[in-house]
Amino acid sequence: MSWRDTLQGAREEFEKSRAASVKTEKPAEAEEQSSGGVMKRSVARAKPAREAASGVRVVAAGNGKAYKKSSSTANLSKEQRKEIRRQENDARDRMVAAANIVLNKNEEYRSKRKLWWALIIVGLVSTAISFALMYLSPKGASADFSTLWGKGSLATLVIAYAGIITAFVYDHIRIRPLRDLADSRVRGMSTKKIDSIIKEDIAEQEAKGRKKK
Repeated sequence: MSWRDTLQGAREEFEKSRAASVKTEKPAEAEEQSSGGVMKRSVARAKPAREAASGVRVVAAGNGKAYKKSSSTANLSKEQRKEIRRQENDARDRMVAAANIVLNKNEEYRSKRKLWWALIIVGLVSTAISFALMYLSPKGASADFSTLWGKGSLATLVIAYAGIITAFVYDHIRIRPLRDLADSRVRGMSTKKIDSIIKEDIAEQEAKGRKKK
């Protein structure tokens, strides 16, 4: 075999090996391009086309919807928002005043309220008497329950606690349901009805004042 034949054979072997390597590289490159394309498309889908404007809430992709944030005072000035808050506070104050008027016209509420005040007064007076006995008694006598000073101080203190605690329990069980009922009645009234109740009460108070004069 001549030198030329040897070179020709080596060249043919090199061309064959090069063609085989090119064939193996192309599928890998196609697969990489395919996976890269899928990833790019996924990222493009996940990324929003543009930033959501302020005041817009973006919902999850499964919904595919965007809802405008409801805010009735978002576009109002500071003075307008202040005026709205003032009107809301006035409306709340009128409702509280109307509820108190309805309560004060309830005979059951007034009688139970008198009993509540009696219990509170008993508790406060007993507390004052107990402290007075401790102050006026000889040194250490109020702490000795075998003495008259100690017995009196202990008895008045027990009456004071009993009166105040009973008053709060009575208010929670007997008076609070009437208060809640009046509040619910007023909440169901119209603004015109609430204003009418307040005006009638003002007129009654003025008439009572004129009679006293």
